[in-house]
Amino acid sequence: MKMKNKIKSLSKKSASALQKNVVFISKRAVRSWKVSVAVVFFLGGFAALFIGTYYKIQNKSNATDQSLTLNPAIAEAEVGQSVVLTGVINPGANEVSAVAFGVEYNPALLRLESIDRADAFNTTLNTTIDNENGKASIDVGLLTDPATYIASISDVAVFSFTAVGEGDAYVYISDSSNASAHGEFIISSRLGTSVTIAPLSEEGDVDTINPEIAITNPESGETVSGTVDFKVSASDNVGISSVQFFVDNDSVSSDDSEPFSYSIDTSKLSDGEHILSAEAIDTSGNSAKTSVTVEINNAEPAGDEETTCTSFDYTDWGECQSDGTQARKVTDSYPDGCTGGDPDLSQSCDYQEPASDDVICTRFKYSKWGDCIDGVQSRTITSSYPSGCVDGDPILTRTCRVK
Repeated sequence: MKMKNKIKSLSKKSASALQKNVVFISKRAVRSWKVSVAVVFFLGGFAALFIGTYYKIQNKSNATDQSLTLNPAIAEAEVGQSVVLTGVINPGANEVSAVAFGVEYNPALLRLESIDRADAFNTTLNTTIDNENGKASIDVGLLTDPATYIASISDVAVFSFTAVGEGDAYVYISDSSNASAHGEFIISSRLGTSVTIAPLSEEGDVDTINPEIAITNPESGETVSGTVDFKVSASDNVGISSVQFFVDNDSVSSDDSEPFSYSIDTSKLSDGEHILSAEAIDTSGNSAKTSVTVEINNAEPAGDEETTCTSFDYTDWGECQSDGTQARKVTDSYPDGCTGGDPDLSQSCDYQEPASDDVICTRFKYSKWGDCIDGVQSRTITSSYPSGCVDGDPILTRTCRVK
């Protein structure tokens, strides 16, 4: 019942983290398992987070390689030093969309300072740290539209401890830790970390010197775009353990070997001012941090300003058309290289029908005169000359005397 309540909480907190409308569908028994579904409306579409559990979680998956582990498996530190452990998931042959990763530890020997979500996931649903009882957890999800999944060995979160007491400490992965793959919990094994904590070195041997760190690229105040190589130079009297990279105070990556660098895709950030920070941590837990401010500008560069044409050279006016207009064309425009403007390309005109070229008939052949009717006889033209002529003045009627 504890696991079912955690899944219900995980679904609700995923919705709260996105601040979107959520519809919860009540759980219904389906043979031997139950599923709680949270439909999260996301960026105009929706992402569905399916989280489910069998009554007997540990025994329901056929595969045996799906696991949660803490790396490294064995760690050593002195009292006062940092112990950084990375939570890792091996999904086996499954597609994972959410992970609940909890740890348990001896608070007399270790104090948990922070938990940071790894880059493989894009949503932190819940984080709790209880140093009084030695318990902590982080719930992370991969919410995308369309849906994508974790299908290979991936980091889940980074747990940063400080050694506070001498002895052998073991950081366990909580039994409630698990991963959701299409509604089924799939984790079959959980492997924690053994930490040996030595007493604090003699005063003369304690390393209290902070490392030196500098951001070598980009420079502070620089305007950048596209992909930028975030480069750091770090050194220490003992040795550098890692360099952490931050964008606007959000941890984005870490590097434990030289050259220390991280590629930033600035197209995923808004145009404007952003702070890039880097922190060097030495093997004794001493640290130093530095920052630069850059201006991101991925807007399309403005082209040369266009000049509007103000005067033109034209062809002669064309013939007046039957609609009463005549047109002309532009042969040149000023100033040079200008565009647009308002050239005068049409005007009204007085259209006149063209004179006819038809030949007028001058001779005709007629039919015989018809009967005299009411004192008038008529006839018709049988042919006219010259050939193809029109009109003319044929004689088609005459007066007559009725007999």
